[in-house]
Amino acid sequence: MEAEFLSVQKEFSERESKAGTSFGGVFRTAQLGDTWKYIIATPMESLADLDNAPEADAARSSLIDRVRKCIVSRKSYAVRPIADASNDPVPGTPLILAVTEFVTVAPGRGSEYLALLESDILPHFDAMDVPYVTGQLGLGGAPGYVHFFYEDSFAEIGKGSPVSRALGPEGAEKVDAKLAGIVTHRELWVSGYVAELSDDNRSAGPSN
Repeated sequence: MEAEFLSVQKEFSERESKAGTSFGGVFRTAQLGDTWKYIIATPMESLADLDNAPEADAARSSLIDRVRKCIVSRKSYAVRPIADASNDPVPGTPLILAVTEFVTVAPGRGSEYLALLESDILPHFDAMDVPYVTGQLGLGGAPGYVHFFYEDSFAEIGKGSPVSRALGPEGAEKVDAKLAGIVTHRELWVSGYVAELSDDNRSAGPSN
């Protein structure tokens, strides 16, 4: 059903573009992980945007019915972008791959996690010019964070994370040790940017 799914997403994208609204960015897991998984980041001004019932628009409702037949499972989060933990790609830079990471943090320890990101992890990405976007997961499931670390190729990803490249295996392990008890679960995969289904004027990272 992937061909039908992509066809519907293209119609959604074209529809939003004609209406002058941002559809967002579409990513698909690439080579590693669940290769039939898509991530769609759609901008919203506020949760009030969800008060507009899609069923009121017959054409949009028809598209929703079509796409539902293609999907095995779906999870939707409200995501709050964290500017202080983000270094967005330069506008106009083509997006190719993103190492996508979902992180679950122990209750009450979110501030510790963000502090460690700022002091021990993200500076190494800045030093190696690896752009990234961080979002805080809100309503929709377990609270936590999502990260997009943008790379140009699997060859670059294969060199290891900027942390391990800067500090070596032992240094990277020491950083990981600081996260013990703070991070309770991590899920990591590589996703590819699907340009033909995305709004080039969108925010590159998680935004809904």
